[in-house]
Amino acid sequence: MSAIVERVGRFLERAERSPCTIRSYRGDLEGLAAWFTSRTAQPFSPGALTPADLRAYKRWLIAQDLKASTINRKLATLKSFLHWAVDVRLLRGAHGLRVPSPIRAVRGGPRWLDHRE
Repeated sequence: MSAIVERVGRFLERAERSPCTIRSYRGDLEGLAAWFTSRTAQPFSPGALTPADLRAYKRWLIAQDLKASTINRKLATLKSFLHWAVDVRLLRGAHGLRVPSPIRAVRGGPRWLDHRE
């Protein structure tokens, strides 16, 4: 597991976040780190992320056919992570990093009546 993900987990534990929240954050950040490393062949760190990486990550999440709520949770985790990284001085400002906006859930079309209805 990435040392940075471990630091975030310890921070959340000290902040008395629920075990479920901590598990979700760690899982989301581990997924981001794995995606980043496989895409760039670099070790994951907040300072290595670029705005293009964030947009590509969102596109990749969408391509995984995840529910909108899951994608939005992962993007919210990313946003919180970047704020944390600035607070602990792993990032200066957010050097132009802006988390892509959440996506909207797509609702199904109208339901057709069958011959009995």
